[in-house]
Amino acid sequence: MVFQLNLPDDLNGSVAIVANILIFDASKTLSQFNVIGTNFKTTMDGSRLQVDIKLRRMISYHLTNTYLPTVTLLIIAEVSKTNKTSDNKDKSDKLE
Repeated sequence: MVFQLNLPDDLNGSVAIVANILIFDASKTLSQFNVIGTNFKTTMDGSRLQVDIKLRRMISYHLTNTYLPTVTLLIIAEVSKTNKTSDNKDKSDKLE
């Protein structure tokens, strides 16, 4: 039985079938996840391939891309609100 793999250009050379075993040799790191396990299964006739991928979420991604910008915007808003309030008090003091 002959298998033919149709892969995107960026994965050529990263995936191969050797003696009916599928070998994946590409990067195991994604922007939000680390790949911590893979499992490849084929049907008896070889017509289907099932791939199970176990992922672990990278907390550093969420800290730098979600929480940090949000906290920064909240701090900027609070500082500008505080400055605006103090400026208004100064103006009212000058009017008296």
